[in-house]
Order: sequence, then C-alpha cells, then structure tokens
Amino acid sequence: MAIRHIVGIAVILVVVFAAEGKSLADVADKMAPGGMNFDSEFKVPDEWIRLEGSAMAEPQLAPFDARFPNSNQTRHCWQNYIDFHRCQKIKGEDYEPCLYFKKVYLAICPTSWVEKWDEQREGGTFPGRI
Repeated sequence: MAIRHIVGIAVILVVVFAAEGKSLADVADKMAPGGMNFDSEFKVPDEWIRLEGSAMAEPQLAPFDARFPNSNQTRHCWQNYIDFHRCQKIKGEDYEPCLYFKKVYLAICPTSWVEKWDEQREGGTFPGRI
C-alpha cells in the first residue's frame, strides 16, 4: 500500500512540475536529491491539464494509467479524486494543473460517489487521507 501512495505522490509531482515547465530531472531531484539524472524533457500534453470553456461539460475518456491496467476502474477513480484534493491542498485552489485530476475523476467516477465523497469531506468523515 505504501508503494501505491509513493507512486501517487510521484504522479502529482510530475504533473505539477511539467505544468510549470520543469524537466523530469527536476522532479527526480525533488524526489531523490543527487540520485537520478535524466537527459530528456518530460511534458504533460496541454489537453490533459487545461480545460477550455465547455471541456468539463463534455465527457472524455481518461488517459491510460499503468497503475490501473484492469477494466475495473474503481481504484483509478478513487485515486484521482484524492490526487485532485491533495494537489489543491498543496498548491492552492487556483492552481490550474490540479484540474487534470478533476477531469479524470469526473470522467470515470459515478456522480453519486463524487457527491457522497464531497458530503463526507465537508462533514469531516471522509475516509481518505488528503
């Protein structure tokens, strides 16, 4: 379970750093100072980060995530919901790259789950660590 948590944090860092125009080497430096050295630049496609006008209203498929290869996307839904709120907590509510996670969880999570989780967060009974 701890490895999944670490991978989730790594995904958040990659999306945040890529949105700020930093390379994968910068991400590696933050995760393991003095450890890794990558030559290539890592960029997250703009369509994954920015939501133009009515993009939130149009249902879209979530991009493939190697952490969730199976057809049951329950864990993928949960993880992106958590990642969105963690990103907002860390970077602030106005930080645009966090919307990537929101876009993904809105595309794959049932609306009833999202509404229930939002009510639980507001009531202080949400079971996840944000």
